Amino acid sequence: MAAPPLHDAASGALVTGRSGLVPVETVAAHPQRKIIAAGYTNGRITVCQIGSPDELVVKLAGSMITALAWSDDGRHLAAGMVDGTAAIITFPALLFK
Repeated sequence: MAAPPLHDAASGALVTGRSGLVPVETVAAHPQRKIIAAGYTNGRITVCQIGSPDELVVKLAGSMITALAWSDDGRHLAAGMVDGTAAIITFPALLFK
């Protein structure tokens, strides 16, 4: 397995998404691709390819994201929020080609 794309090998920071001041609460690795979903304390959800600064914003804001999980086939992302709500996000197959 290749080493992850580290921005700063000393600190171990991954090059993924954009830097910001909103803390990440939870992350979930895609089961088949080098992609992660990140859930933030401000309710935002992003999907990023590891090693790329590009990101797809899936949910803008709202209740803090406390849980994320990909389906086995990687087409669906389940999200749980601190206010007790949940969502399932379905991605088009073309997104992962």
